[in-house]
Amino acid sequence: MTGSTAYGGLIDILRPNIGETIFVSSAAGAVGSVVGMIAKNIYKCKVIGSCGGAEKCDLVKQKFGFDHVIDYKTVSNTLELASLVRDFSSDGIDMYFENVGGMHFEAAMKLLKPNGRVAVCGGIHNYNSNERNKIEFNPTSMIYTNQRIEGFVCYPWLTGKKGNFLQDMH
Repeated sequence: MTGSTAYGGLIDILRPNIGETIFVSSAAGAVGSVVGMIAKNIYKCKVIGSCGGAEKCDLVKQKFGFDHVIDYKTVSNTLELASLVRDFSSDGIDMYFENVGGMHFEAAMKLLKPNGRVAVCGGIHNYNSNERNKIEFNPTSMIYTNQRIEGFVCYPWLTGKKGNFLQDMH
């Protein structure tokens, strides 16, 4: 399930182009790690990840090959997270793979370039927080920038109804 979630979200929802920049939340997790590895190795993307703790950050950078990683546990708010991501991609991000929600989503939306895409498959922060309705997001800001947010589940790729997950990842 995790592999088909990563595959479908990246390949069909985000539709990466060679050399674009992607920000991945929960980068040390089963889905986020595969998203980053496919983006880096197949699409030659600049991959920026976020995860919690030095050990996970080392794993994401050393084993999974992400270009940059941010320890969100050292970050206190959305603006600080956005600033750290911007340090690694001064002109913003082309794609965001959403696993967390909260300040991760807000930071990504502040940095999303025109024609940027967001794939939403989870929201760990929202599952565990009473702050789920406290994010600042204005969807009308997406109109003239032609940005897109799409939620999804793994089922179509896992069953072969969409894409070639089983063949491509074999």
